[in-house]
Amino acid sequence: MNRPGITLLELLVVLSLLGIMATIAGLTIQTAAPRHSLISVEAQLAHLRDSAVAIGAPVSEVVSDSARGMVGMATALPDGSVVSDIGHLDRWTGRSSDTR
Repeated sequence: MNRPGITLLELLVVLSLLGIMATIAGLTIQTAAPRHSLISVEAQLAHLRDSAVAIGAPVSEVVSDSARGMVGMATALPDGSVVSDIGHLDRWTGRSSDTR
C-alpha cells in the first residue's frame, strides 16, 4: 500500500538541517558585537544637572568617558552649572570645550 506521509529518512534530513541552521545562528549571535551604546559624558552630566536642579542641592557622581578612556568626578550645582575634573568641560553645557 502507498500511504501518504513522511519517511524516517525525510524526517532525519529536515531535523539535521534545522540543527545546522540553529548552530550557525547561535555562533553568529555569540560573536556579534554588543549593540548597547555607552552613555556619553554629556548625557551623564545632563542627568546630574537635572537632579541637582530638581532637589536644590549639589549632586556628585563618578563620570566615565569611554571614548577617551577617562574617569573622573563631576558635581552638578543647584544653579545648573557642572564642575568636573574630566578634561575641559563648559561649566553650563557640559560639552567639551576642546572641540570648539
